[in-house]
Amino acid sequence: MPKTPFTTYFSLRRHKQTGTATVQIRVAVGGIRSEKFSSGIRLTPADWDARRRRAKDRPDINASLAEIEADLTGIYHLLKAQGSVSAQLVRYHYLHKALVSQSRVSLPTERVLDDFSTYEQGRPDLEPQSKDKYLRIVRLHLLPILADSKLGRLPAAELRRSHAEQVVRMVRQRVKSVAYQGKVAGYFRTFCSWAHSHGLIPVDPMYGMRIPRGQGNPTNLTPEQQKAIRQATLPGEALRYSRDMFVFQLETGLNYADCKKAKGQNIVESAGRRWLVIFREKEKESQGERLEQVVHLTKEAEAIGARYGWDLMRYENGTYNDHLKAIAGFAGVQLELTSRMARSTFSQNKIDAGLSEGVILRMMGKKSAEDLRRSYAQASFTRISLELDRVEVGRLAT
Repeated sequence: MPKTPFTTYFSLRRHKQTGTATVQIRVAVGGIRSEKFSSGIRLTPADWDARRRRAKDRPDINASLAEIEADLTGIYHLLKAQGSVSAQLVRYHYLHKALVSQSRVSLPTERVLDDFSTYEQGRPDLEPQSKDKYLRIVRLHLLPILADSKLGRLPAAELRRSHAEQVVRMVRQRVKSVAYQGKVAGYFRTFCSWAHSHGLIPVDPMYGMRIPRGQGNPTNLTPEQQKAIRQATLPGEALRYSRDMFVFQLETGLNYADCKKAKGQNIVESAGRRWLVIFREKEKESQGERLEQVVHLTKEAEAIGARYGWDLMRYENGTYNDHLKAIAGFAGVQLELTSRMARSTFSQNKIDAGLSEGVILRMMGKKSAEDLRRSYAQASFTRISLELDRVEVGRLAT
């Protein structure tokens, strides 16, 4: 039986962690198959008919697959007419969009971006807080930038490198937080890649582009800013709870994951003080060694823990950080508050108080090349207590 000159195969690649799958493509010329490559289309394995190699009751997905198959077939015939065709060549030209038909109507960039945002909102593998974050990026930043730069009405197929550079420059000018600048520009990069993979942009204008990053916001809060956060009037129990969690981090230096592990049974008394003893979340048990984090439990930190029955960090990290941004606004702090900032500020507070590096490393449960030194690894309760006493005596003297 003669082999079909050109064939397109669709199959699934399953993602165990998310429970979703991506439709994979493989083409064959004269029975010789190419390597598989991704279509960028996601769905659940239950929605796939393996026998028909199409989605079940998903006409939108099947229409996209038919469009992909038509593009691949068109590339095959163009290459055949040029006298050189193979499955790998068809794959190459499809991925690089060198020969994809330009006959379809070119939509405005803002419309394509809006379509991409709608696609992201429908992804079952994205958490709700991620969808909210991406929607804010599109609505509050990218769409206004495209409108003001006159790029919104530009046909997406005409987007070029200079246009992408212009968007990145405007992101840097308009978005105050450098960390958030990277997220906004990175989302625009993802959009360009998606539009390119779907044949809406012939050349990805952000491919290989390095997004420049500036100096960034300070990672530590000043004493005045810490006071403003503590005293801010906040609406709603959720923000007040998250503010207490942030203050708990400022007092203990615990990261988000380790705060969840802090319980009443972790409290010990030694050298006349109360302590939280926690093994760092990031330590690798397979190495046969875990580093204790010895946290001096201040009265304020213990009161917060007791207030909530040591049920700390009830919210997901993304939701918690969103609350912190709102808290910063109510406190008049012109920074993008994050959970990580509390831990960094704790470290700086202890340095300013005069504690030695070895004691701070033990209190924070940190481990690096310097941490391997014996003096860092064996900072005892007594040693930490003596240094804390020295600092407190010095404060009383002044």
